[in-house]
Amino acid sequence: MIMMVLSGMWAVDRINTQLDPTVEWPLVFVRATWPGASAEDIEQLIVIPIEQQIRTIEGVHETSSRSENGYAQVMLKFGFSADMTLALDEVKERVAQIRNFPGDMEPIIVSKGTDYEYVASVLITGEGSLPELFSLAREFERELLASGIDTVRFSGLPEEELAIQVSSSELLELNTTLDAVAEEVARRSSNAPAGTVGVGQGSRQLRSLDQVRDVHGFEQMEVAIQPDGRLSRLGDFATVTKRAKDGEAYLMRDGKPAIVLRLLRLSDTDAIKSADALHGWVERTESKLPAGVQIHVYEEVWVLLKEQLSMIFENGISGLVLVILTLFLFLNGRVGFWVMVGIPVSFLFATMIYYSVFAGSINILALIAFVMALGIVVDDAIVVGEDAVTQFENGLSPEEAAAAGAKRMFPPVMSSSLTTMAAFVPLLIAGGDLGQFIVTIPMVLLCVIVASLIECFLVLPGHLKHSFEKQQQQAPSQFRQSFGAGFKRIKHTYYEPLLKLALDNPGTTICTALGCVIVAFSLAASGRVGVNFVTGMDLETLEANVEFSADASEAERLRFMAHLESTLHETDVEKGNGNINGFVTSYNVAEIAEEEKSGTQFASLEVEYAWEEQRKVSPHEFVKAWQSRVVKLPIVEQLQLDVAGGANNGRPDISIVLRGRDIPTLKQAAEELADAMAAHEGVSNIFDDLPYGKDQIVFSLTPAGKSLGDHHRCAWSTTASGLQRAHRADIQSGRC
Repeated sequence: MIMMVLSGMWAVDRINTQLDPTVEWPLVFVRATWPGASAEDIEQLIVIPIEQQIRTIEGVHETSSRSENGYAQVMLKFGFSADMTLALDEVKERVAQIRNFPGDMEPIIVSKGTDYEYVASVLITGEGSLPELFSLAREFERELLASGIDTVRFSGLPEEELAIQVSSSELLELNTTLDAVAEEVARRSSNAPAGTVGVGQGSRQLRSLDQVRDVHGFEQMEVAIQPDGRLSRLGDFATVTKRAKDGEAYLMRDGKPAIVLRLLRLSDTDAIKSADALHGWVERTESKLPAGVQIHVYEEVWVLLKEQLSMIFENGISGLVLVILTLFLFLNGRVGFWVMVGIPVSFLFATMIYYSVFAGSINILALIAFVMALGIVVDDAIVVGEDAVTQFENGLSPEEAAAAGAKRMFPPVMSSSLTTMAAFVPLLIAGGDLGQFIVTIPMVLLCVIVASLIECFLVLPGHLKHSFEKQQQQAPSQFRQSFGAGFKRIKHTYYEPLLKLALDNPGTTICTALGCVIVAFSLAASGRVGVNFVTGMDLETLEANVEFSADASEAERLRFMAHLESTLHETDVEKGNGNINGFVTSYNVAEIAEEEKSGTQFASLEVEYAWEEQRKVSPHEFVKAWQSRVVKLPIVEQLQLDVAGGANNGRPDISIVLRGRDIPTLKQAAEELADAMAAHEGVSNIFDDLPYGKDQIVFSLTPAGKSLGDHHRCAWSTTASGLQRAHRADIQSGRC
């Protein structure tokens, strides 16, 4: 028994704690980026060739793709038994065989899916400008990774660029074009290998290190853009600045610039340990923050995990207490004590088997399975213990009584255990996504049954022998005698007549049992008892998404978002405070009608709502009160206040997949279906994942333009270069 306890404690110290069971999803992603291209062009020229090339790969169960302006992603789903290393290599090889991709697209990225789970968000705010927080955010990233966080992603950290601006007057004076300047800069700012010289130990690599990476380097760069080939310093006729790219999203809170660090962990790492690493870092960092800089930790998913696991654990403890009280009512005190001790011993040893054999983790499903197995452990020990007591009372010696009880009860207990295992074996071989979660339950039950059999047939008899030796001369207590006599009266007065009636009328008994089964199924079929398998939980958040009119100035946009923040605080005060854990305002990005929008006319406010035990009102009631305080200005074209997240990871309750030959027909069908479903009571938040996207301006050359022959390429490239502010010319200057 001591070895069982020690091995269980060893496993408890090492087993991971997480919300859901660890599942390695057999996914491969193919990502393609083509700046400036429309979704239709990306689908026709990139996605369809990829799908045609990979559709015959062995082991692919499902293929899906999503195309949007400038970007596409193709997802391949394999079987759970597939070798993902070989599958990834096969996909890379197939994609590499495609030769007709657009020439100006970025290299395609093929990668295996990595399952990350959320830990928390760290919001950094400061009194100064946003660029002043950049270096601090990068330093925090390095410290968090060193503390044990698996990965850190940024929100509100705009992608920067080095902009070289040349005025039109300078271009005319130098008799050159912007494309020529871009081509010359790209040619002179590059690192290039030049092979090797020498042999043996005297061999050396040759390479140039002319890549420029800062503003001063570009200003001092000498370029040959004049007709006579003379060199000119770039800083003499151009302005070089480092700035955020146009339209990049940025964050603010209470009027201060902000950056959010979103912390994630791999699904097979411990959530509690990641949370401890985060809070340890916060304690070390807060004391040395620069003046005016603050950090706020919010969206702590690990708290949700702790609450869920604690609730299940407390329910299990409550059940254990009731079981122990029942044991001492019906069993001898010493026998009841050793049966009670066998419960945690069996669970500890089962945890060791679950961890070492199945590489399991402590999660919601595992804890539920342990609670379910509580009755199995108790039943096995009670049957063996009670029969041993009976044998001892019939006159057998302590050793003979303990051995006889184990031998006599071995067949029925073993058959009962095998029956239970047989009932759950189908879940072990269940396939599909749901099967990967459900398999946790039969694995835990199998471990508990094995541990229970070992404890009640190899450990418990020895304890019973010693208990019988110490109680040979002790008479039953007055309470035990009174309780036993009362229980026998109930058995003889009520139970035995009812049993005889059931045995004398087998048809009635069977029909009654069958009727109960029918009633149970009808309750579920009629919807009176709901069926909802929730694989996890998500944070409940409030979202305010805003679309401004085209003539709204930046100051007006800032004022309205500040108004949203102030009304949010006022609503929280009205509803008793404590309903908000944190919030952040994002500019140039919003989610309108379940479609992510970007541009200067968009903004959004994300609020983490308090946990259910802490909040004063429901999130929907809070949003209704918040909306009543907001004054919608004429510059606001759309304002959506919604509640997101909650049960089932915030996913929809019902998803319907429509397939068709062309996109317009699919979109029309989706809208008609949405209108039909909206008419049903209780149906809300209906959306589809096929957005209309941006309006397009389609242009083409006139017959006169086409008559120029190859010169029409110059028109396309010049247009694209001017609109996208290209950093390098795609057309040789001699061709224009």
